[in-house]
Amino acid sequence: MKSFAIASLAGLAAAYGQVDLKFMMHCNKYGLSWPTVEEFNFRKSLFISTEVFIEEHNASESSYKVGHNKFSTWTRDEMAKLRGLKTRPVDERPRTYWKPEKYTNQSGVNWTTAGCVTPVKDQGQCGSCWTFSATGALEGAHCVKSGGNLLSFAEQQLVDCCGSRYNCAGCNGGYQEQCYNYWETNFAMLESAYPYTATNGVC
Repeated sequence: MKSFAIASLAGLAAAYGQVDLKFMMHCNKYGLSWPTVEEFNFRKSLFISTEVFIEEHNASESSYKVGHNKFSTWTRDEMAKLRGLKTRPVDERPRTYWKPEKYTNQSGVNWTTAGCVTPVKDQGQCGSCWTFSATGALEGAHCVKSGGNLLSFAEQQLVDCCGSRYNCAGCNGGYQEQCYNYWETNFAMLESAYPYTATNGVC
């Protein structure tokens, strides 16, 4: 049975080409389907553009590699809807949080392999990237300070509770530094106690 499956895939590759096969495997992996042939072809063209970018980048001398993910058939406008980070002019940003010269990685430590970075998280259809930025920073800082105790903090708490007092708007965006202001007077809950739902909820 296994050899038959391999032979079938090889036949498909010969018939449709490598990119077509990759696209069909991508659709299968993420359960993708579209109601019209036009939409199918449009999404395929986006996938091919992504494939070209991946091939060119990975052939370069870059220090990192890239690959396909669930966004490979999305438009820029569709991806932009997930960006909930609000930005402000530099002179309006809190000075306390904008001193990058203090945080250069002079030690050369890879904190992922050192065990101080949580696995990749998915914000879903919610413009809450600002909360993931904040929890990621808190998780890393807590892990280093505690000598290796890595905890996963709750983004949903920030989505639901940061609120207008801190100029946060849940899935409609916010500022990561305002999360720190919120935590100054509120206990940072764990993700296991306050699970992520990718929707605006009640605090």
